[in-house]
Amino acid sequence: EIAQNLPGDGALIINQKDEERLKPFIKNCKASYYSVGFEPGADFRITNILCEKETNTEYLLQHKNKSYKVMFNAMGKHNMINSAMAYALGLLAQIPESSFAALEDISFTEMRFNIREINGHKIINDAYNANPSSVSYALDSFAKVQSQRKLFIFGDMFELGEYEKEGHALIAKKIIENNMDLIFLLGERVKETYNKFLELGGNREIIFIFSEKKDLVSEVKKNIMKNDAILLKASRGMYFETIEKQIEEYIND
Repeated sequence: EIAQNLPGDGALIINQKDEERLKPFIKNCKASYYSVGFEPGADFRITNILCEKETNTEYLLQHKNKSYKVMFNAMGKHNMINSAMAYALGLLAQIPESSFAALEDISFTEMRFNIREINGHKIINDAYNANPSSVSYALDSFAKVQSQRKLFIFGDMFELGEYEKEGHALIAKKIIENNMDLIFLLGERVKETYNKFLELGGNREIIFIFSEKKDLVSEVKKNIMKNDAILLKASRGMYFETIEKQIEEYIND
């Protein structure tokens, strides 16, 4: 509806990785449309990641024959895409470039890769919602967080439809790629993740699966050590903030 109702002098900005999927919806769009992404062919292309830390990211955004340095106060490729889309919109709307300094002081909503340091531990709650793409991005970012070990707490992803089994299985590959030290799974759907992890040769001794939160939290408490980083990721309906609270209380005890 957005694409079909834009005027001829308007602009539509899309994620490059969604371009093929969106073609049926944008074929009758009267406005110009622009893609944003990492791959060649993107109208606004992220070409060089200059810095990616827990507190800030810098990269170059190429558009036509000009490069722009983009800086913002978070990490993760998903946030690079989001900020690049905002930057592209600003450039197309001819907003003064000085205004983009606001990206360096973004206020994120709760449970969106929030990193908190508590008693020598890092807890990252990214459980506002989850789909295979966002979980993959979160794991890539989590791997770059400075810590002694990485503990990943992962719960069911909802509303994936026919992609449910494949989507949960995909996460097992990302877990292995990013060298998680301990994995704690909660739910029914994550059985696909567990089985695929073992099928791919993952170490059975570092992965645990539970149907009850209390059992998962109990196992986390047994295994957590000083200087560990913990990432929580699941769909909103799994209410992972309750797990975060119990772990935080244990760490502070």
